[in-house]
Order: sequence, then C-alpha cells, then structure tokens
Amino acid sequence: MTFSDLVTISGRQIYRMKRRYRGPLIGATLGVAALIAVVTLGDLIQKAIGSNLSVLGGATIIKATILLEKGDYNEDPRDFNDQDMEMLRKIPGVETVAASVYSWWPKRLDFTASYLGNEYEHVRIMGIDPAFFNITAFLPMAQGREFTADDVKNVRNVCIIGNDIKKWFFKKDEAPLGRMILVGEIYCEIVGVLGRPDNYLLDETVLLPISTARTKIMGMGAVRRLSILPADIYTVGDVADRVMKALKAKRPTYPYQVTYDKERVAIIMTILHVFKLFVYTAVAATLILSGVGVANVMLATVRERTPEIGLRKAVGATNYEIAAQFLSESIIVSIISSVLGIVIGTTISLIVSLLVLHGGLELRMYGLVVLLAVSTCAVSGLLAGLAPARRAAALDPIVALRSE
Repeated sequence: MTFSDLVTISGRQIYRMKRRYRGPLIGATLGVAALIAVVTLGDLIQKAIGSNLSVLGGATIIKATILLEKGDYNEDPRDFNDQDMEMLRKIPGVETVAASVYSWWPKRLDFTASYLGNEYEHVRIMGIDPAFFNITAFLPMAQGREFTADDVKNVRNVCIIGNDIKKWFFKKDEAPLGRMILVGEIYCEIVGVLGRPDNYLLDETVLLPISTARTKIMGMGAVRRLSILPADIYTVGDVADRVMKALKAKRPTYPYQVTYDKERVAIIMTILHVFKLFVYTAVAATLILSGVGVANVMLATVRERTPEIGLRKAVGATNYEIAAQFLSESIIVSIISSVLGIVIGTTISLIVSLLVLHGGLELRMYGLVVLLAVSTCAVSGLLAGLAPARRAAALDPIVALRSE
C-alpha cells in the first residue's frame, strides 16, 4: 500500500465516521487555538502590564539616587548630568530615563504659593521633564496638559498643580487653567491640574518644568535623583544591577543608591506566575483530553470494524498495513485540528492585539508557538493512535471474521 493510498483510505474512514470524531476534533482544535492565543498574546500582555505597573503605583520604577551626608547640599557639586542620562538610556532593558528635582529632598526648602492674596504655606515644588510623565503614569491629569519639550527648552513659567492647591485657591466651579499664581518668587501660568495621584504628597505640590525649577527656584539646581523605567517587570532586577554598575564604573566614589519596590514586584510576579500556570494548565488539560478522546474513538472503532479488519487480513493485508491505517487516521485528525486551531487562534490573537492591546503580533513568538502547537498535536495524535493500531494489528483474522 502506497502512502497516498493510505492517506486516501484513512480520510474516507474519518469522513464515514465523522460523528464519532466530531468531539475529539473540536476539543483538539480549541486546545490548539487556546495554546496559540494564550502564548502569543502573553508576551504582548506582559509588556502592557510592565508599562502599566506605574499606574498601579510604580512598582517597576528604578530610582537612582546620590545619597549625600547631612549638611549644606547646595555646596556639594555631586549630581547627575545629561551625559549620565544618555549613558543609562543605552543600557539594555531601559525604556526611559527622566530627571527630577524636589523642594523637600534631599534638603527641605520652604516655599509659599499665592493667588490673589490667598497664600498656601509650605508648598512643595517639583521640577520634572516631559519623560517623567511616561515613567510615572500614576500622575494622572484631571485637567489641562502635560509639560512639553518646548516648555523645558524655553524655560517657561508654566505649572501643574495638585488637588489640595486647586481646592485652596479656586472654587469648585472655577477653572484654574490659564490663571497666574506666584510660586516662590516667580509667577507661573497653570496649564494642568493633577488627578488623584498615587502619592498623596503630590496633592500639595506644584510641578514645574525641570529647567524652570533648576534655574529660577533657589536651592533646586542639582539633579540628585533619576527615575528609570525598565522594559517590563521581568527585567527590573537585572536593569537595576546594570544601572548601578554603569554609574559606579563612571564615578566610583559617588554614594549611589539604586532601588525599586522589590516586595511589590515579587507579589505581582507571583500573581502573574499563578495566573499563567492556571491558564497553561487549562490549555494542557484541553490538549490531553482531546488526545484521550481521539484514543477512545479509535479503540471503539477497532471494536466496530473488527469484521473489516478480519476481511482485510484474509485477503492479504499485513499487520503493519492495518496498524498504519489506524495510526494515520489518528494523525490526520490531529493535523486537521492543528490547521483549524491555527486559523482560530491566529484570528483571536490578531483581533485582541489590534483592538485591545493596540499592537501587532510578534512574528518570532507567533512562529514558535505555531510550531509548538503543531508538534504537540502531532505527538498527541501519534500517542493516541498507537494503542488502537496495535490492537487492530494483533487481531486474529479468523476470530475477527467470526465476530460478524
């Protein structure tokens, strides 16, 4: 029997018994589709989670800090510069680096904000560059806009105020945008109002472009903290180590500290691993059950087709040919399931990635998962068909013919 004859006969038998094969075929198809969708989208979802973790509190934000001894910080020349930031941006796994200065760290500076004679004492001032909004997405904008590169380049007197300051200066139905307030010794135009931030201290903070804060607010000229966003939560530890090594290699004597929220990262990682384990276990169970379903159908088929097997042996069919036919039927069912599963899984992945995650599929990951799905289904079909094939081949032709 040639290979083409074997495939033709097996295909006819599957079609003839399509009702029996329907359940295992659907199960295997859904298993392959689920495997492709889960694994392919998993990488995109991980990246989305990595970038959105800042919304949940900035667990993955790495803070590089120069720790100085107590004293007059203004006289200490040690700070970060543009070359440091450019060096850190080139580290593998680093997405964004942003500088910031604070009126309450490392030394407390006391300022007052005022509007139409109404004063807000002990206001906090923070100077940031536009990249800071990408890193710390827990700075939601309730009104107005974020800072732009032009604001920093042109050292504009614009500001974004926190909720407490807005409530202090303006009535509930009064629009603060476009109003001028006195911050320290400079007048600034309000261009935005923060929503509810992750850090309650920002409710009483006035945000300025970093160039404005450094050049026009006394005591805030030195940048001693950088915020770094890694590519995703899975690389945050490695990126933090690389940042520390790079900084120490450039200036070994500087008292650097590189930190991130290890406990929260560990908790989130545990949740992600448990979720992935649950999903992958469900997918694996579906594939296994579909393989068991194919095997049961094949075993039932052997019993139903006992007379046919006896007749074929009586006219000269060998044990090998009988086993090959049953094995090929199992493999063909698996191949059909693979093709249908690939089509369904790819369609689901494309729809979710484009409409929900707003990104395309990563071809390398997609190719690997398709190969994995096909291989898994092929092995499942082979294993499911071995026992029925051996049983069919082992039938005595005389006993098989008597069963009629």
